[in-house]
Amino acid sequence: MEKEFSNIIKTIIYFGIYALVVGVVKNSYIINMFDEELQQIIGISSYTSMTIALLISCIVLGIIGYIGFIVLDLFKANIDKGEFSIAYANFIYVFFFSEAVKLLLVLFVLDYEFQDLIVDDSFNEQLTHTHWYYLRRITETLTVIVGLIIFLCSFKGLLKTKKLVQVVSFSLVIGACIFVSNMKWI
Repeated sequence: MEKEFSNIIKTIIYFGIYALVVGVVKNSYIINMFDEELQQIIGISSYTSMTIALLISCIVLGIIGYIGFIVLDLFKANIDKGEFSIAYANFIYVFFFSEAVKLLLVLFVLDYEFQDLIVDDSFNEQLTHTHWYYLRRITETLTVIVGLIIFLCSFKGLLKTKKLVQVVSFSLVIGACIFVSNMKWI
């Protein structure tokens, strides 16, 4: 399990670095949309929250991968741990593509809509009513759905009935974990 789990951790680290670079580009582009007097204040909070959120996301992805190995052992599933490791890494690779799409949304959609927003106490509420926000939420939802489909398709011999049931159950566990980790708790 150690080798397989370390492969997942490497993939998560690569994703974290990639998402950090893309996040810095997104944040700097968004921050530059504001007046100079607000840029420093917004920048500090934006980069801090981005870094914390990314760190938490990577930890959650690692925990979900570890839960997968525990479930494999606990239920003595007929799924090879190496195969699970590859499938879960493929699931994470979908997040790479998602980050690129979200960057394009900032560059082409938010840039256009930002002109109509008024920077005041209702700014966050205004932002949630933009096409950019809506498209970003759709992208995040589709990322999980497409990721789970790719996770399923990554297994060899999937058409064997017993394995199909186990892999589908596995993807439901991963999907539930992602869903719970994305819930708004407050």
